[in-house]
Amino acid sequence: ELIFERNLIVSELFRLTSEAKYTVVKQVVADLPKHSIVFAYHLGMLDALEEALPNSIRIDGSTPMEKRLELQDMFQSGEVDYAVLSMMAAGTGITLTRASTVVFAELYFVPGVLLQAEDRAHRIGQKNAVDVRYIIAAQTLDDHVYRKIKYKIRIIFFVFRALWSKMEFSFFFNSQIEISILDIHKNVHFQKVDSR
Repeated sequence: ELIFERNLIVSELFRLTSEAKYTVVKQVVADLPKHSIVFAYHLGMLDALEEALPNSIRIDGSTPMEKRLELQDMFQSGEVDYAVLSMMAAGTGITLTRASTVVFAELYFVPGVLLQAEDRAHRIGQKNAVDVRYIIAAQTLDDHVYRKIKYKIRIIFFVFRALWSKMEFSFFFNSQIEISILDIHKNVHFQKVDSR
């Protein structure tokens, strides 16, 4: 029962953090270059993003699967300038290599969800470096989630590095693994904003 209550409180803080960021996120994304992808978790944030980026596609949990490929193609062909995406509904299974900028309007507790979403632009066929930006609201749940994400990624990195150092790989195979871990084609930026 105590765990359930704690989860309810965290869930409410997560929602309130999202709402507190609407205005500042809309200001930040207004200056994005064309062909950018913006991810969010909450429907309210997706609505705010769609309002700020009028010539965009939107994929969320209510978008039918057959429509997602059509929207992907619209973005890839340049018919629209931006993609507003739910990190849960569009974080896997689509390719958006036209983008060289990926922005996260919200954080999520599981680093794998964020990394998978980043990789929508960083796929085979991508010719440019991918600029990844995370918008973090100061003095909100974002501060805590950001620290947790960094900690989890660090642990994952050290575990895999330890495992790989014990295995014998050919030089070629080992260098391929290192490149995929370090992801040298991504430039990741964390932008702290005042949500007040």
